[in-house]
Amino acid sequence: MCASCRTTPRHPDTPLPPERHDRLAELLAEQLGHPTAVRNAREGMWLRVLFAQQEYWLLSPRSPLERPFPWSWAILSTMASP
Repeated sequence: MCASCRTTPRHPDTPLPPERHDRLAELLAEQLGHPTAVRNAREGMWLRVLFAQQEYWLLSPRSPLERPFPWSWAILSTMASP
C-alpha cells in the first residue's frame, strides 16, 4: 500500500464523493467487481472496496494519477536518436 494512501470505514450515511468517469476508474471497477465504486474528487481518487463484510474507502492522492506525460522528454529523445 502506498504511504500517502489511507483507508476509512464506509458508513451507510457517508456521502459519495463526486463521480468523474475516466478509463482508470472503469478498469478498477471491472477488475475488482461489485460492489466496487470509484470516485475522482479534487482531493484524490476514492475506491470503495468490500473486505471482511465491511465496506471501506481507499483514498489515493491525485498527484500521481494526474502526472502529465513528459512530452518534451519524449520529443527530445526521438530527435537525439540517429
